[in-house]
Amino acid sequence: MNRVMSVAATLLSLMISSPGAAAPAAPALPTPAWVSPTPVTRTLANGLRVVVFPDHRIGVVQAQLRVPAGTREEPDNRPGVAALTGQMLRGGTSSRSPQQYMEHLENLGAVYGVSVMRDIALMSLGFRSADLDAGLELMADAVISPIFDEAAFEQTRRQVASQLGQQMQNLGSIADERIQESAFRGHPYGRPALGSLDALLQTTTRDLQSFHRERWRPDRAVLALTGDVTAEQAFRAAEQWFSHWGGRASADRAATLNIKPTIRVVDVAEAPFTEVRVAVAGPGRRSAEFPAWSLASARLEESGLPAGARASLTSHLDASLLVLAQPARTDSAANVAKRLREVLARASRETPSTWEARRKRESQAEALSLESLGARLTQWLVDDAAGSASDASSSKLRPDDPAVFQRAFGGPVAVLAAGPAELLSASFARFGAYDVQALARALTEAPVDTLPAPTAEELKLGRAATTAAIAAHGGIKALRAIRTQLADGEITLDAGGREVTGQFSSVRAPERFIYMTKLFSLETRQVLDRGVGWALSVADSAELTELDSTAVNQLSASRESDLVHVLIAASGPTSRPALRGTDVIDGKTVELVDLLTSRGPLRLAIDAKTHRVSAIDGVLSRQAWLERRVLRDVRKVGDLYLPHDEERLIEGRSLSRILIRQLGLNAPVDEALFVRPMVRRGQIISP
Repeated sequence: MNRVMSVAATLLSLMISSPGAAAPAAPALPTPAWVSPTPVTRTLANGLRVVVFPDHRIGVVQAQLRVPAGTREEPDNRPGVAALTGQMLRGGTSSRSPQQYMEHLENLGAVYGVSVMRDIALMSLGFRSADLDAGLELMADAVISPIFDEAAFEQTRRQVASQLGQQMQNLGSIADERIQESAFRGHPYGRPALGSLDALLQTTTRDLQSFHRERWRPDRAVLALTGDVTAEQAFRAAEQWFSHWGGRASADRAATLNIKPTIRVVDVAEAPFTEVRVAVAGPGRRSAEFPAWSLASARLEESGLPAGARASLTSHLDASLLVLAQPARTDSAANVAKRLREVLARASRETPSTWEARRKRESQAEALSLESLGARLTQWLVDDAAGSASDASSSKLRPDDPAVFQRAFGGPVAVLAAGPAELLSASFARFGAYDVQALARALTEAPVDTLPAPTAEELKLGRAATTAAIAAHGGIKALRAIRTQLADGEITLDAGGREVTGQFSSVRAPERFIYMTKLFSLETRQVLDRGVGWALSVADSAELTELDSTAVNQLSASRESDLVHVLIAASGPTSRPALRGTDVIDGKTVELVDLLTSRGPLRLAIDAKTHRVSAIDGVLSRQAWLERRVLRDVRKVGDLYLPHDEERLIEGRSLSRILIRQLGLNAPVDEALFVRPMVRRGQIISP
């Protein structure tokens, strides 16, 4: 593997996967479902359990460490600390600075990742089999001796703040987050995975050190290895590098699931439509009933949903949540919620005899999803945490008792609508008692500053400034005439103080978006196609990922973040632009105009002389704008004047910059770009 691959992989947060070379072409379906082999196991004196799955087909090793450090163990006043702690484990150690640690990963050609779930956290490292000792030493150093460097922490916190800001501006993300909280009210499973912006700003490195000291301990940890390694080699290396890891994990937090029916409206007053969610909680992965419930949920997702609706199952150790989601016109949102509830009622009356075809397809799909070493290891560790690693294959899912899924589908239902509460309240009264949640509380779990109420003069001057800006960029008629935008150019990313440069290209079209990058030999493609998303990464091997609703919503927000969409939103009657004063950006005096969009508040910095937009601010907290996109090099393209240089900053620090070489408006879009490829054993076997 190219020695610089790990930097690109780290920057783009690849899923845990094998770094090995692509395997030969796979045989045609049907493929038998993968059955978890029995590992060779040894427990070290400090309690660390080491499990090994030798597989000598390719000369790589995949190591994963599981610890009981999921989000459910976070302190109530520090949501998000688990994810921050996991991300910071590559932020330097007692023997390596953050830059040195990244350089050593790069020199080793290692693929590194940390995934923090509700119940557990996984650290992953993939490397050549010849580098077994060097790879495990790097992993052990990060786990045992992190320093939580302040500079690295600030950079990580800015990145998380940016992610939270994107969620704040996306109606679907709001609904997805709030249905979890509604269904698991009072339980840590209902807590946002990244926490809240206010909690993030209050979190310090001391909080991370405390969480690491209490949860990242060996006595309940499992180190699993697979690939070109023998059991004795793995045990010897684990003993050498992990035996001095000490301490005991603190007791798990006591948390009782008390799931009750809920009906909630999240008030997003300016939303042009409403996102509807209907959810039912079912058994967790520890339950003997989970396999039948999982299979029934999968069948429901495949068929039986109204047009435009989608289903997703999120599973944890002690509970799972099936969510039916559908966007709706606000005046029909209550009817949509009623139809989704009826879907659950019908599902509870189905019989197992209708599932056999689905069970076979599920077995084949699982075989494909577990082709890589990393995927198999992750599956085993997750199943082992639930006490079911020896029964991991879906080919063994036999829903013999219809009462299993009848109980689940017939359980307490949570209904949620994210949209304008004033218009939703009357229609949702038909469901009985419900509560209305303010958007600020929904997003941050604590009061935050919102845009101060504008004066009449500020509104008058703000509307004049935005009208002038729209005219300076070509006029509202020309902006609304844009159907497609095709761009390509150069992208530069900040990798821990070091710049990494590559190429990017993007396609914007109604309800569709593609963003592609190439950094060194790593190529990625993120695709949004009418509410459905997927991502493809190609390096030494290829990996295809289905995007969940959160990732889909983030892509949708990215599609609408360009200047064309922002100016169109600013022209709307509900945007209420307000002039807040002036500032100096890039040596130019600018007028600061706050406005409201369907995805949240924005601030435009408008050049006082040219009336063109010089910057766009987002992510508002405590009356401070945390994110800024500086726009430069405005050129005429068709009838519009658009920037070709965009730099993104968080709290004043540059994170990325794109330079556009070519920008085409209303050009035809190649439909082949939206065709989802088929990937098997690391190879693309269809377009």
